[in-house]
Amino acid sequence: MQQSPEDSLAWQVSLARSLAAGRAEIIDIIHETDTSRSVPWARRHKASRLLAELYSPGRIWDGIIVGEPQRAFGSAAQVQDILPRLADGRAELWVPEVGGPVDPHSEAHDLLLNLFGGLSKAERRRLQTRVKAAKQAQVQTGRFQGGRPPYGYRLEPTGIPHPNPEKARWGAQLHRLAEDPGTSPWVRQIFAWRCEGDGFGTIAAKLDELNVACPSAADKRRNPHRSARAWGVTTVKAIVENPRYKGVDAYGRFRKEERLYDRDDPSAGYVNKLVPAEEATWVLVDGTIPPLVTPEVWEASQVPKMAPRRGGRRTDTPSRYALRGLLFCHLCGRIMQGNTLSRASERSVHHYRCAYRSQYPGDIAHPRSLAVAEARILPVLDAWLGQLFDPRHIENTIEAVLAADRQTEIVGPAIARAERDAADARARLERHAKAISAGIDPVVLLDEIRGAQPDLAKAESVVSARSPRASTAPLTPWAIRDILLRHEGLVGLLRDVAEPHERRRLYAELGLRLAYERRGEAEKAEELVRPSLSVTVAPRATPWSNSACRRSDVHDLRLAAEGLVPGGESLSQSRGEKSEPSVPPRSITRCGVRRKTEFAAALTGYR
Repeated sequence: MQQSPEDSLAWQVSLARSLAAGRAEIIDIIHETDTSRSVPWARRHKASRLLAELYSPGRIWDGIIVGEPQRAFGSAAQVQDILPRLADGRAELWVPEVGGPVDPHSEAHDLLLNLFGGLSKAERRRLQTRVKAAKQAQVQTGRFQGGRPPYGYRLEPTGIPHPNPEKARWGAQLHRLAEDPGTSPWVRQIFAWRCEGDGFGTIAAKLDELNVACPSAADKRRNPHRSARAWGVTTVKAIVENPRYKGVDAYGRFRKEERLYDRDDPSAGYVNKLVPAEEATWVLVDGTIPPLVTPEVWEASQVPKMAPRRGGRRTDTPSRYALRGLLFCHLCGRIMQGNTLSRASERSVHHYRCAYRSQYPGDIAHPRSLAVAEARILPVLDAWLGQLFDPRHIENTIEAVLAADRQTEIVGPAIARAERDAADARARLERHAKAISAGIDPVVLLDEIRGAQPDLAKAESVVSARSPRASTAPLTPWAIRDILLRHEGLVGLLRDVAEPHERRRLYAELGLRLAYERRGEAEKAEELVRPSLSVTVAPRATPWSNSACRRSDVHDLRLAAEGLVPGGESLSQSRGEKSEPSVPPRSITRCGVRRKTEFAAALTGYR
């Protein structure tokens, strides 16, 4: 039976309340959903905020009650990471198996929590193994494993009831792949062109010239996240290499591989990467899918595969490009790739180019060649940043920082709820007072008054428990001016930073996002840069982002400018949007089965 997040939250909160009964008061509930337990606390959305509040002077909770340790900790390494932090922050960890707070100096408690962490990791491994073995057995029987049907096929019911009795009672049936008469002829044409010697890019361009809808455009309901603009080189390559088109069902062509999130910090956990699996591990079943091409045609269209490359460049190796990952194409929104060109004078020139047309050669709306030299961007960018601190603009910069500082007080969910409860209780008491003044007998309203007064007292106690130091001391114009002009401010930093990777880190910490747009006419020199500065809410850093500014939640600025680099190209840079980016719900996918891991924690404050 699959458990819903609501049911999981209910029984975990029930355990937490029974554990805290008579000894502590639960003031807030933290329910972490759609996040694998293998992800450390520091990379979980809600748990990371708990760790951030641990050393806050305005913290109003004294401990954390975990409903089930096996859901809170995904491994023993997470236990060894969290326990010292809580002990150092003078916060307690309560678990039902201990009967109360965990003693950080007790070897028995430490051994018990490490055991739960190890059992949690072993449980995940067993689930992965069982699901993978079950799917391999189902493939052998010809059962469709779900997902989007390949291009050229469609799903049709088999008339066989679903093996799950509950789903069968609702009329669910098993499905199978059948030939799609609208798209299957184009699959045969792709293989025919491939056998004639055409490359993947040539085939993609031919399909676009014939106005053939690409797979995402042909099935928009299953591909709402794709642009559906044109055929891609990788799309054609995936069709040619898929053995299903010769009537052979293949399971296990790709596998998930766990890699360290940060090679220099193994405690940060792992991330899953989908990589091609070795052909020897594939599960091939013939005769369960209607073929669209013969095996001979399929074999003739294949490209000899090269041996996989081992190692590769470390992701943390200093980059030679100062704008790596910061420069985007204005037309397609893709990150522009860095390239180095060697001149005859033995001088290397760094360029950034958009590789969209190399992946989608048939989309003529995008220029085939779109590149810009780094040396033409950096002087204009540094000059614009330097204008923020010159005498003409420094007053606007100071005012923007002050406006951002006035919005720095972050109210937690417990405080916000307490403030709403207090306002509601005051409104109730005010209504009762007006009713008594109007002549209503106070005895009639005695029970309502007795109920509102404790609610008001409880809410006000939570609000008053917040220390006035919860927000930083207000900034003053003189302090900001001293910081901006110290060591010549940003102008001095840009002059002293010589290495490209150091300059890129500085740009990233400033929150710059540059968009390149080619224009035909150049403007006047004095109009090359038009600076502006405004305030925005800091976007939430995703668990995969390592470059978030430590102070962006306190003094976050929006840097926006639009200008032209010499030569007629347009360059604009801006901070993110004014609202938090919508992060899609995340779920861990194990061997093709979407599984969710819920983790609930209760914050306690002593009475």
